[in-house]
Amino acid sequence: MKTHKIAYKHGEKLLVSGIAATALGLINGKTKTVKASAIPNNGSALKKASKTRLKTKINYQTARSKLLKRTEALEASDVPDAAEAATDKPNQAQAMETDTTTTDPVSENNQTGSATGNKTQTTEKSDKTDIPVKFDPAQATKAIRHGDINSIPFTFDTDAGTFTLISEEGKVTDFGKFTPVISGSNIYDGQSYKPSKDVRNIIFSGKFKANQSIKGMLANLPNLESITGLDNIDFGEVADMQDLFKGDTNLKTIDGLDNLRNASSVHDMSGMFQECSAITSLDLSSINFNMATSFQSMFANCSSLNNLILPDNIDTFNVTNMASMFEGCSSLYTITFGKASTASQLSGTPINNEKRLSLTRFDTSNVTDMSNMFKGCTFLKGLDISSFNMSKLTDEGISDMLNDLPSLNILVLGKNCKTKIDKYNANLDTTGTWVNVGKGKLDKPEASKKWSSRDLITNYDSKKDADTYVRYSGGLVTVHYLDQDRKPVLDDSDKPIPDDYLVGNIGQSIPVDTDKKIPGYQIAKDQDFGTFTSEPKKVNVIYNADFGYVKVHYEDEKGKPLLDKDGKKIEDSSIKAINGHNWSINPQDKDFQFDGYKLVKTVGKTSGVFDKDNPPTVTLVYTDQGTVTIYYRDENGKPLLDKNGSEIKDSFLQGKFGTGWTIDPNNYKFPGYAFVSADGKTSGIFDASEPIVTLKYTSEAQPIKVHYVDNQGKSISEDRIISGTIGQKIPVEPKEIPGYSVSEINGKKITDKGNITLYLSDKPQEITYTYIQNSSSTPNKAKAPNVTVHYQDEYGNILVPNVVLEGYVGDGYTSETKSISGYTLKTRPNNATGFFTTFPQDVTYIYSKNETNSNQTTDNNKPTKIPTIKKPKRKPTKHSNNINRRKQLDKKSSVPTKLVQRKTIMQQANSTNNKHSSSLPQTGKNQHSSLAMLTLGGIALISAFSLALLDRKKNK
Repeated sequence: MKTHKIAYKHGEKLLVSGIAATALGLINGKTKTVKASAIPNNGSALKKASKTRLKTKINYQTARSKLLKRTEALEASDVPDAAEAATDKPNQAQAMETDTTTTDPVSENNQTGSATGNKTQTTEKSDKTDIPVKFDPAQATKAIRHGDINSIPFTFDTDAGTFTLISEEGKVTDFGKFTPVISGSNIYDGQSYKPSKDVRNIIFSGKFKANQSIKGMLANLPNLESITGLDNIDFGEVADMQDLFKGDTNLKTIDGLDNLRNASSVHDMSGMFQECSAITSLDLSSINFNMATSFQSMFANCSSLNNLILPDNIDTFNVTNMASMFEGCSSLYTITFGKASTASQLSGTPINNEKRLSLTRFDTSNVTDMSNMFKGCTFLKGLDISSFNMSKLTDEGISDMLNDLPSLNILVLGKNCKTKIDKYNANLDTTGTWVNVGKGKLDKPEASKKWSSRDLITNYDSKKDADTYVRYSGGLVTVHYLDQDRKPVLDDSDKPIPDDYLVGNIGQSIPVDTDKKIPGYQIAKDQDFGTFTSEPKKVNVIYNADFGYVKVHYEDEKGKPLLDKDGKKIEDSSIKAINGHNWSINPQDKDFQFDGYKLVKTVGKTSGVFDKDNPPTVTLVYTDQGTVTIYYRDENGKPLLDKNGSEIKDSFLQGKFGTGWTIDPNNYKFPGYAFVSADGKTSGIFDASEPIVTLKYTSEAQPIKVHYVDNQGKSISEDRIISGTIGQKIPVEPKEIPGYSVSEINGKKITDKGNITLYLSDKPQEITYTYIQNSSSTPNKAKAPNVTVHYQDEYGNILVPNVVLEGYVGDGYTSETKSISGYTLKTRPNNATGFFTTFPQDVTYIYSKNETNSNQTTDNNKPTKIPTIKKPKRKPTKHSNNINRRKQLDKKSSVPTKLVQRKTIMQQANSTNNKHSSSLPQTGKNQHSSLAMLTLGGIALISAFSLALLDRKKNK
């Protein structure tokens, strides 16, 4: 039995260990998925996998065209036995496959994204044997090299520098997804070799079809001189010709360029011929520009280009970018539109056989950038851009557009042209002077505008300055006309002769008009005006005036000569005038002012036409007496009036220059007015300035105030204020006050009715009437002013109508509060009770609004309901505190509920309720406790059951 138990225990251990091992295996195990096709059928597959595989690829030698084979045979004929080898050993050529393949990284990563490199074969193997053929170094010295670019085979003649791209005879070779960029081609005949720098000629042999982008296909070939066979390429799907020939600095001939006529979908022509500095002529008359959007740098730095032919009906509506289009075209001076045989030569009118480059057929309404467009066209003589619409140019889109044009002599600007946009401008910097042709001719311009290049850029306003401008190499010459005293020469209207502006070329004599006739002047002889230079210049033309003199005589009022401060006579003056011209003097000029004197009169004319044979004389009369003027004005700035209503006249003080004067306002008094202030100095020295002093007065008197008080000095009626003008007669009498009798005036007993008469003055006056109250035995009481009782809220709003209390002076009054629904009295006035007086009185009660509960309504007429106390549910706990509380609740609930005891019961109930609220059970807490107990109970039951099973096993 014991042995059985031990075996049983070992079995249990083994079972548990097995389960644990299985679980660990499931946790840590990693499964592999193997495809059925990957499982070998027999052991030979494994053996093959262990062997080194022989690489095989198809290239231009294993899949070349018949045309290529014939070409190779002809090329090999120059080598002994080469032709025979090509014909007698076809199996050997057919069996050649590459074991070492090179891929040109330049071709793989060229700008068109070519994915297929250039491949050639150096190691061959037979179909019947795996033994490779050894590389023959002699083959590497052949003049004809082979390769392919993007699977298109080519040959390269290293002697002639000719690169031939070959299409199979009778077929059209599609460029495919990637453009065959020639500069990225690579040849491997034992060693890697890029022929791009040695290519001098490119031939397209056979038919080809270009893809959407031929960007940079023939670019960056620095020694390329000619391209042949472009007419063999179908350009129908091409949209991008960017940088097509860029950087071909020696390219001179492009055969088949007319074939680009079928490229009707081209959008981007930017940089197409950029840096083709050897090309002298380009015929693009067959190209379709309708879809083009960018001409940026299209001909930039084509420094030898002098003959450019564009389509007669060129459409550039869609073009948005012409930046640097002709930049650096230093030989360009004109453009032809249409075929050379029927060319429409827009050369304009020549100046010295010079022609202008006219682009009036360009539609630039959508162009946003023309920066550097003509910069560096150093041979350009004339430029017509009058049709240009520059409305959509950006700020920077005009930068340096006309910069560095030293030979430019004609510039035609239109109504939609701009020369500056904000802080950017076309930067025309050609030296010399630009003048507008206007109504004149090119060789005789109107020249109403004469500007330097900088001024032309700054001043040009397309609305009024659109015109043809001609440049003269010399700087602008300004001609001033002066007399022998270097003062301006005057015309017959006595206005200065305006300056003249002359233009000319450097070294030319300045053509001053010496025959110009000016009345009253003769031109001075032997004047040399010099020649034009590159800088602006000023020239003075001197005329001699036919002068005479106007005599000016000075005297005082007595006819005596004037004396200066030293007592010497002031001599008469002579004013220079031109014979036949107007003359004039202004006696108020400082030249005719003398210390100690003031001009009072002029005898004789002070202007006229000067007659040298009868010179005029003017006499100026002076005085040595100074004057001070005194004005009298009221508070409104009006003259004062006397008792008859007439204006009081102003007065004057006079004295000899240099003596003093003083104004005392006390010496200037007028009835009905009082002096207020003075404007201006009230003292000084007599001189020619003739000062003015204004004395200000007022006619408004100070008021009379009348007070009404009782014998205690207390006011019993409102004061009376009496106002008017100074000197006005005012009768004053006591006021009738109910219940009182007047007894004194200003402290003196009244013997009559108390009437007095006063006069308003510039000083205030006060009258006080003293009253005594009539005795109570008086049968007739005086009726008092009303007392008004107001009922308002805190904001002054009237809640109920006012109550008016009436009575007699001295009687008492009492006001009452009112019960106003929704409001409670907040402030009881201090004068809620009082006595009627001789003044109206106001009593104001202030109420505040009650705070109400929208869900309950209170009825003050109903008794307050006794609140009921809810007994809390008993908790299944044995705490003595809860038992005591229940007893207290039971005790409280047994109290009789009589009406007289309701308040006490409510207070006790509320107090008890508050005590119990602190120990009431929380529902959530009970739930969590029950759940915990249930869990613990379950665990206990499971434990007990497990123990029972173990005990039972032991017993067995």
